[in-house]
Amino acid sequence: MTGIVAKDADATITVVYNQMGQWVPSFPAGTTDVPSDPMTYPNDPTDPTEPLAPGPENENDPGDPANPTLPYVPGFTPQGPDGPLQPVDPANPSSGYWPPTLPSDPTTDTTITYTADEQVATITYIDAVTNETLGVDRIKGGSDESHAYTTADRLAAYLVSGYELVSDGYPTNFTFDRDTTVTQAYTVTLTHGSQTINPNDPKTPGTPINPDNPDGPKYPDGLQATDLNESVTRTITYVDQAGKTMATAVKETIHFTRTATLDTVTGAYTYSAWEPTTVTSMDAVDSPVIAGYVADRQTVAALSDLTATSADMSEKVVYSPIGQYVPAFPSGVTDVPSTPIDYPNNPDDPTTTDTPGEDNPATSGTPDNPTMPYVPGFTPQGPDGPLQPVDPRQPKCRLLATSAKRDAN
Repeated sequence: MTGIVAKDADATITVVYNQMGQWVPSFPAGTTDVPSDPMTYPNDPTDPTEPLAPGPENENDPGDPANPTLPYVPGFTPQGPDGPLQPVDPANPSSGYWPPTLPSDPTTDTTITYTADEQVATITYIDAVTNETLGVDRIKGGSDESHAYTTADRLAAYLVSGYELVSDGYPTNFTFDRDTTVTQAYTVTLTHGSQTINPNDPKTPGTPINPDNPDGPKYPDGLQATDLNESVTRTITYVDQAGKTMATAVKETIHFTRTATLDTVTGAYTYSAWEPTTVTSMDAVDSPVIAGYVADRQTVAALSDLTATSADMSEKVVYSPIGQYVPAFPSGVTDVPSTPIDYPNNPDDPTTTDTPGEDNPATSGTPDNPTMPYVPGFTPQGPDGPLQPVDPRQPKCRLLATSAKRDAN
């Protein structure tokens, strides 16, 4: 005040101080663990009516109460009324930011809006068998934000294509972090499914492995019934020298089976070892006795240790007509027996004949123990001399054929 004189009345002057304005931090709703306290504008020590403007031109050290800086918050960028704030040290944003220009009314607050920085995350799908990357999804969002992405659709597509889930590293409650320097990476690991193909459930080549995915992997060749079942057969035929069937053939078969393990992604498969369904051997088979014939072998030998790769076998038993006792009389003799009599078969050995005579248990005069007919006025002789009567007391009865027997054929 100037021009004051002695007669002037006393004067009371009131100076009113108003609350200085503040920088008020503001974050997206729900953001936690961030600074929330407002910062008051600094006073100008030379002018109580004005705040002191912070910034590079301020003589006080950055961060000093007389030259305040706004805090660095990882994952967020502070903005004032005129846009993003400038870092005190561009090479080190963690040193803080210069406040925006002070408002013309220093009692007015200034809102500092911290906006979330853009973050990136990747979700990589890995084939654990081949170690190949099946696919990569890239998602973006702001710090601390969630995202609608799920692995469900990708997994569904892989599962119907034969894969099985090993692990899903993508969290169900995913949120982006606050580190813009590192991409958040998650891995979903899958392996190849397997299917056991049983011999009683073979597969047709070209049909879908997964019926719910008709356009997916198909069954390959190699899984049909003939690939999973094998048999080894021995057929024994009984024929005469001209090939005519003499007795019903004997057919024996042993069976083997195996399984296949299928990779439901690639269609590759491996077989198990062949396993017999019952035994791996065949018993010896005796040749049948056929009246009037002798066989070239008594028994078809047993077989053992057969495998699925053993070849089928054909055995042939050949029968030849048995020899005969042939009556011979002097030329011109009539009314005498002329029909030959077969040598008797050996009931225990189809390759030989039996011996007729007293020691033969069969009834005399039957095909199994034949006798030569008695012809009055003639005495039968064999290679070793006269034949002996069956009953010496009745010479008119038939004679023993023993001494007349020769080779079986």
